[in-house]
Amino acid sequence: MSHVEQSHAGHGCLKHSRCWTSGDKKLIDALGTDRAGLSSIVVIESDCRMGRKPDMSDRPWYISSRAGTAGCFLTERCTHWEIENGLYCVLRAAFREDESRVSRKDGAENVPVIRRMR
Repeated sequence: MSHVEQSHAGHGCLKHSRCWTSGDKKLIDALGTDRAGLSSIVVIESDCRMGRKPDMSDRPWYISSRAGTAGCFLTERCTHWEIENGLYCVLRAAFREDESRVSRKDGAENVPVIRRMR
């Protein structure tokens, strides 16, 4: 079992992440019979504190066909979100979403879909 912890601040949030990985074949086999090719089970727990607001936390589990250390998996997850958040910022700037005054109840879901169809 591999374990790593990281803390960092950004976007007004103090985030603490912990990652555990295991390549234990007994554990992987316990997931079911159709798990050929799996090498790792990964758990990444994250807590985020934003000022006086209550902490937000999540603990997703992943299965992977790639063996790796906890540090590698945690870095890859953070890199994925950096790319996605960067794309979101570009879309907000390009479509000036912060200036939008959509007032219909379903507008928050429908308008972004329509804007991306252009």
